[in-house]
Amino acid sequence: MDRTLGLVGPILGVTLIAVLLGAIIPALMGKRGKTRPIGEYSMAGGTICPRCNFPFSRNSFSPNLIFGKLERCPHCGKWSIRPRASQADLLAAEERLRASQEDKTEIEVDPQDSLRRALDDSRYDD
Repeated sequence: MDRTLGLVGPILGVTLIAVLLGAIIPALMGKRGKTRPIGEYSMAGGTICPRCNFPFSRNSFSPNLIFGKLERCPHCGKWSIRPRASQADLLAAEERLRASQEDKTEIEVDPQDSLRRALDDSRYDD
């Protein structure tokens, strides 16, 4: 019994520590509500949403799939697999975003999509 506990105990301890660190570190590193300024992108670069055509920064920790990273657009909420965009495409998309912000125009979103997104976001409310 003592030998079994001596063998299994450290394994369970290391596993428990790994699980706790896996939950605590992302929570501490999270930047909720903080968005990058227009034209500033992470180490993974920037991409353009296929739905709203606005640029956004790719997350370095997003799953890297064959054709790009799985990302959620912060502007319209659409999930897509997006490759890194070229600098010229990003500059054009930045101009569209600036023009949209100056005009204060809303992104045209289907009412069903906005209700579905509100339902999805309510899962994380306390």
